[in-house]
Amino acid sequence: MCINVEGRGQKVKDPFIIPAINLGIYDGPLTDSVQYYGLFLIKHIIGKQYFFKVKKINTSDYLKRIRQLDYHKVRSDSLIFVFSGIEFQQTEVVGWVPDDKYKNLYPGQSFLFSLGHGETRHSYHFYAKGDIINSVDTTSLEVFDGIENYQLRIRLQKEAKIYDQQIFSRKIERWMVGDYLGGFFNNWIGDLNGDGMLDMLSSNIAHHECFDIEFRVSTNEDSDGQILKTIVKYTLCGS
Repeated sequence: MCINVEGRGQKVKDPFIIPAINLGIYDGPLTDSVQYYGLFLIKHIIGKQYFFKVKKINTSDYLKRIRQLDYHKVRSDSLIFVFSGIEFQQTEVVGWVPDDKYKNLYPGQSFLFSLGHGETRHSYHFYAKGDIINSVDTTSLEVFDGIENYQLRIRLQKEAKIYDQQIFSRKIERWMVGDYLGGFFNNWIGDLNGDGMLDMLSSNIAHHECFDIEFRVSTNEDSDGQILKTIVKYTLCGS
């Protein structure tokens, strides 16, 4: 899959994206022959909507040395993620970095996120389903064993039609008392490619040392009933 990268006049074979806080554990090549872009938080608009700015960056500016992230610079610059090979139309982007309340949804929890205005407005309902399994060990402080049939889903009404897509599904185990071993995390949602529809950067964790990074973009293919399609997916391992 080849995607034109704005401002470069070249083609990059594989789109790439990574949350800025994970740059330090990425062990793949970050080559000088590719132009990387950063998404930077600029200001709050209203509710769950914020303005972000897309800028060209050198990834070495955010690494003290190989596999050592400069956390202070990432935070002071409000760098959210780094990407290449993903088409975008404008350098100002609307989106949201979900806070702890909404980053990881458990069964029965949900939230709405909207893009656009008037006739071009689209509202997305993120919600989680699943069966909480109670612990039968009365000698332990732990109350739950995990969540069976966990699903994170997104629902969208477009004109008179309802779309409902499963984004993530897995049994989620307990990791320690009061905490689950991973699950699904919303890192960023918004409209990166400028089509007025939802794009989504997420991670899901099934092991305490490794997790999957996935970037989905909106699809206009109504026939398959899908809201999002995956264009980037890979596994990161590290502390």
